[in-house]
Amino acid sequence: MSYIPIIVYSKDSLDHANNIIYYLYNSFPDLHNRIELVIQKRILQHDRNPEALIESINYYNKLDVFCFVVVSEQNNGLANFVCANTTVPVIYSPCHYNTKPLYNSPMLTYGPESTALAILKLLGVLYKNDVTQLVEEYQNNNKQKARIEDIVLGHEELTIDDKWYENVVTSKKNMDYLLTHTFKRKGKVRNIYVSDEQNTVVLSASDRLSAFDRIICNIPYKGAVLNRISTWWFEQTKDLVPNHLLEVLNDTDIKVKKCTPILIEFVVRGYITGSSKTSMWKNYSEGCSSYCGHVLPKGLQKNQKLETPLVTPTTKGETDELISSQEIINRGILTEEQWNQCHEYALKLFNFGTEVASQNGLILVDTKYEFGFDGNNKIILIDEMHTADSSRYWFKHSYNERFNNGEHPEAIDKEIIRMWIKEHYDPYDKSVPIHIPQDKKDLVMRRYIQLYEIITGNYFF
Repeated sequence: MSYIPIIVYSKDSLDHANNIIYYLYNSFPDLHNRIELVIQKRILQHDRNPEALIESINYYNKLDVFCFVVVSEQNNGLANFVCANTTVPVIYSPCHYNTKPLYNSPMLTYGPESTALAILKLLGVLYKNDVTQLVEEYQNNNKQKARIEDIVLGHEELTIDDKWYENVVTSKKNMDYLLTHTFKRKGKVRNIYVSDEQNTVVLSASDRLSAFDRIICNIPYKGAVLNRISTWWFEQTKDLVPNHLLEVLNDTDIKVKKCTPILIEFVVRGYITGSSKTSMWKNYSEGCSSYCGHVLPKGLQKNQKLETPLVTPTTKGETDELISSQEIINRGILTEEQWNQCHEYALKLFNFGTEVASQNGLILVDTKYEFGFDGNNKIILIDEMHTADSSRYWFKHSYNERFNNGEHPEAIDKEIIRMWIKEHYDPYDKSVPIHIPQDKKDLVMRRYIQLYEIITGNYFF
């Protein structure tokens, strides 16, 4: 066991010392699982004489101390004294950024987060294989956070104006399919055109936003964002799971294989959360311990990561209803072999999406997939993939802190609209129209565009 004493000059610098501990364990949550570390604070306000201080230093030296951290608000005289009486490293972390060391200083770090990182890098010398990975994860997390902040700030002032109409119209460069395909129906989000002769379908993504089994409002650029990010994911995963995409026609429209849809939505959940009547958290919080055939452990908290991702299907119709795999097989919707194939495909896609999201500073919380039978009766992925409509995303860099504080994670999907609606309306009372304020529409528009740019690395405009 390694000891790292934090020697505090006075009570005024105690907050700084506590923040060092906070950043160490919050920024590196796996630290407890990889090495044994005890941090002890020592307030020296009442024993500033050299004899008492040396006694404290010697006490820790006998405990196999790894390094000392000294926090003070004046100068580094205390740190210099500690350094002269021990052979282990000493880190001096002043409380104020304008503090200028007066003596030959030991290692100097400004700010509790920098001090935590310095401690971890020193530990890397002793526990190299375990700690180096933590440092790399931390540094990648900071890079991802900076990139996300840059993208978010880049669209901070983006609002709905007349220009978007022109952009959408000019983006429809290829609409020849209207000569060969006939309009079939208007879905919640997409308009569908079918050609029996070509055995193809055109899906035209609209700007309609749906939630709680109803159309809520229009969000400019939304159709283009959905189309672009979905086709990007289709391309990334075509060798992993076959999909229906044949051709990207323009910003909002794609040509796909004509399929017979499986009337089940394959929802995969990596975290327990949600506010709708079919969400895992709402059912769990109301006493439901068995969810879509899965027995959930006791003591789960809202927004907590599940031990393993779970496939939790729902029926596909006017309203979504929870259903288990056994019910799907018993009703004859799918054979056991077909269910197993869809289950395998869903987890493959979710695990890949989780990895890509994590590499870009996001958490793929949950998502839904739809499958269908093509002309050869093979199961393929249809509809859309990992969009802000079908998926829930959180910012990775703030998840741990917010979860530990009981706060809702920072989201980058349409959950912000769902939560606002629940605060102001009964979302399932369809007799009452829902009016979304303009600033909320602007915010959702920015979130959709930001998600596209964060995931794909491409500029939207």
